[in-house]
Amino acid sequence: MHAHRERHHLKVGESAAWASFCRNPLRLPSNVKRVLVIDDRESFRQFVPRCLEPKVKVRSAASGEEGVSIARAFLPDLILVDWVLREMSGENVVRALREDAATRSIPTVMVSAYIDPNDPREAQRARAAGADLFLTKDRVQQILLSYRQENAAPRTTTGRVLVIDDDPGTQDFIRHVLAAKNLELDFAADGRKGLALARDVRPAAILLDLMLPVLNGVDVLKLLQADPATRDIPVLLMTNMADNAGVMDSMIQGLRATDCIHKPFGAEEFAARVARLLAAPPTIVTEQEPAARDLILRRGRIQINLTRNEVSVEGRPLKLWRSLFTLLRVLISHAEAVSVERLIADGGMEGKSPDAVRKAVQRLRADLKLSGDAIVAVGRGYKLVG
Repeated sequence: MHAHRERHHLKVGESAAWASFCRNPLRLPSNVKRVLVIDDRESFRQFVPRCLEPKVKVRSAASGEEGVSIARAFLPDLILVDWVLREMSGENVVRALREDAATRSIPTVMVSAYIDPNDPREAQRARAAGADLFLTKDRVQQILLSYRQENAAPRTTTGRVLVIDDDPGTQDFIRHVLAAKNLELDFAADGRKGLALARDVRPAAILLDLMLPVLNGVDVLKLLQADPATRDIPVLLMTNMADNAGVMDSMIQGLRATDCIHKPFGAEEFAARVARLLAAPPTIVTEQEPAARDLILRRGRIQINLTRNEVSVEGRPLKLWRSLFTLLRVLISHAEAVSVERLIADGGMEGKSPDAVRKAVQRLRADLKLSGDAIVAVGRGYKLVG
């Protein structure tokens, strides 16, 4: 069996379709029917099969050692390997695959969320380890989403969401994060158009920017609440205001919005807030809502309750200085590495140097008191692995 599968891998690796994909990676080769994902991010391990199955069989591994073991037994047509893994790096995973006769000819793509696409040194490192190709995680997700769109059967949406925001970058981010959520998205670039669209389509939820042209977000929200046709639609406010919990709480209570999130926000926190918004009953959330309404993000052994500003590590409560809590919140809100510049801007460290960020990360690591490195350095940034 192994000999047959090995010949198949060689055929895939040398085929015109695979060579074309390596030159211009836009579409997954049609003869790829079995894919192995080696990535310590659960969200990505779940994302791949949602895009490829049932036409492509997908197996996944959360560590490099487990991935190499599965590869020997599963013998996939393609392996996606994350560059940053907790114990065994992506480079060493690829080297181990190339040293094994059963897996050495399987096409392998090294994937990273934190690279400079214009820096050829990263691709050279991946090829030196034995990878056939090196892609950003965003590019891989685009390829997988294209496959899903081309092969998807007609499906029913789980809800219609109206996004009222004039920033194209935010619109693209929302499309990307909610792409796999079976949601129907409508967009409006100014407050007046958003208000008209809300009355017309009656969405299940509204994502509303406060700073809008023509009619600002505050006025839009007040008019939504004054109209019997739209007053019960849950609204998530999106704001550039300083990330201060007291200000946000006052805003939610004063404007009677369902929830509020500070820009720029991380993908995981944003998706969690939208999911909670869609699950909300048609009433305004108040402080008396039960603990089940709390917004909680988890990464490995770390959990943050964003509603109560509480941290727990391996189930034990942990008190952090406000500055370290803010730093941890930024890290856990992003599935991938966060640049030093982003940590300075969003982590309450304006005017600080990169060295100050490094020292803050060191203090946070010490306070977490976890065996192994819960925060790893990736290029000019840091990734929380938990």
